[in-house]
Amino acid sequence: MKKPNLLLIAALLMSTTHAFAQNPITFGVRGGLNYSTISGDAFANTWSSATTSQSAKISFNLGIDAVHQLNDKMAIQAELFYSREGFKGSVDYEYKTDYINNLSLLNLPIFFKYTFAKHFYVMGGPQFSCLLAANTKYTTYDAPGHVYLQGTNEASHSVNKFGFGLTPVIGYDFKKFSFGIRYFAGLTQIMKSDYQPPKIKSQVFSVVMSYRVFGLK
Repeated sequence: MKKPNLLLIAALLMSTTHAFAQNPITFGVRGGLNYSTISGDAFANTWSSATTSQSAKISFNLGIDAVHQLNDKMAIQAELFYSREGFKGSVDYEYKTDYINNLSLLNLPIFFKYTFAKHFYVMGGPQFSCLLAANTKYTTYDAPGHVYLQGTNEASHSVNKFGFGLTPVIGYDFKKFSFGIRYFAGLTQIMKSDYQPPKIKSQVFSVVMSYRVFGLK
């Protein structure tokens, strides 16, 4: 390659890097509520005569975020947050047993953000998850309202360590605050392949509020 071409490329890279660096980066704290459940049947392999049910559980998420403003309309947003997820279920076969399945995760979503009207925005992108802990709490009844047995089973050994999914968001920015409603659609299985049932995936609706703490230019 000729030297003039090298100089031209170097000049373009320097000008792009300089323009990128001129855009502000803001850092904040964020937290919210989760309404989590799963896709698929967690009790698919129970007795055919058993009565089963699944329902969502409510928990929380808490962490930090960073927003790099590209222009007046577009931005890149990254977050790192702790999230409690999982679901509830029950199996009724001779005795009824209620389950609460708990997942503790460290999540890293990376969003492309677009402001389509004054204060209103949409954003979306991939979310990566790392399992911190997993357990199942159970309560067995030998008569209505009478507890026969209860306890907690450690479940980390049967749950995949890493997960991945997509998260669309719609929200509203107001001064230093941001409010968003989001849906996480898990694309990887929660359970390891040698545990049954393996084909269940996370689904999480969240309401999130963030507060911009400081910014850099």
